Amino acid sequence: MCFSAKTSLITFLLGTAFSILLIQYGNPTYKSDNYVFGIMLLFISAIQLMDFTFWMDLKNMMGLNKLATIIGPLLNVGQPTILYIIKLLYFTPNVLSADNFNRPVMVLNVLYALYLLAMYFRFITTEKQLTTSTSHGHLAWPWLKYANSYFYLVLFAVNIFYLTNFNYSMCMFIITYFLLYLSYKWFPYNMGELWCFFGAFIPAIMLAASYMI
Repeated sequence: MCFSAKTSLITFLLGTAFSILLIQYGNPTYKSDNYVFGIMLLFISAIQLMDFTFWMDLKNMMGLNKLATIIGPLLNVGQPTILYIIKLLYFTPNVLSADNFNRPVMVLNVLYALYLLAMYFRFITTEKQLTTSTSHGHLAWPWLKYANSYFYLVLFAVNIFYLTNFNYSMCMFIITYFLLYLSYKWFPYNMGELWCFFGAFIPAIMLAASYMI
C-alpha cells in the first residue's frame, strides 16, 4: 500500500489468500455470501498489486506507473460497481422488478456508473502527468481529487446489503466502515490508500465472523 513495495506485495498476497480461504472455508451456512464477498475482496486486494507497481516504477521509467494510474480509478472508485456486477452475475435478479429493491438499486448503480465514467474522463483529460507520486512519505493517488467520496460511501453500503444475507451483510458493513473510519482518522491525506491496505485483512476477519453470526 502506501508504505513500501514490500508491504504492498505482502499485503496483496495475504489479501488474496484470505479471500480464497473465505470462499472455501467460510461458514457453509453463508456459502453464497462467502463467495460474493470473497470475489469482491480479491479485487480490493488487487489494489495492493497496483500499489506495488507504483513503488517499483515511481519515476515511470518503464511506463508501468502511468499504466497503473490509468487503470487505478476504475479499480478503486469503481468498487461499488464491481460489487454490484458480481452480485448480478451470481444471483441473476430481474433488475427491473420491485422485489428486493432491484429497480431502485439498479437506478442508483446506473447513475454511479455514469458518474464514474464522467469522473474518469475528467481525470485522464485534465491530469497533466497521469502518474502516481508520493506525499507525506506515502503514495498519493491523483484521481481521488476528482472523485466524490459521499456517493461512493452511500452506494457501497447499499450494494453490501443488496441480495445477500442481512446479518452477514451487516457484519461486513460494520467491519468495512469501521476500517474506513480508522483510515480517515489516522491518515486523512492518504485515506483511500490506507483503506485498501486494511481491506486486504477483511476476508480474514469475515472468515472468523461467519461462524459467529
